[in-house]
Amino acid sequence: MKTTNEKVGLDQKQIKQTIHKQILTVCFLPVIFAFLHLVFAYHMLSLVLEVIEVVDATMMLTITLSICSIDRFRQRKNVKFLI
Repeated sequence: MKTTNEKVGLDQKQIKQTIHKQILTVCFLPVIFAFLHLVFAYHMLSLVLEVIEVVDATMMLTITLSICSIDRFRQRKNVKFLI
């Protein structure tokens, strides 16, 4: 039985490439937007931490980047599982 992609004339290599692009878009687009959000929210977060007298911005940045790295690793592992 032919799949829809085969019916429109795509061979197996093209089907695999299409699926790969779609998975990357669905999985990594949220990560990119989260990073952009972090970039813009970092200043506000620093101000809030300064108000509650946590002024070590380097520590906050290190913890934030560590959490992002761990999440990125987990996301990458899930994408490899899907492909």
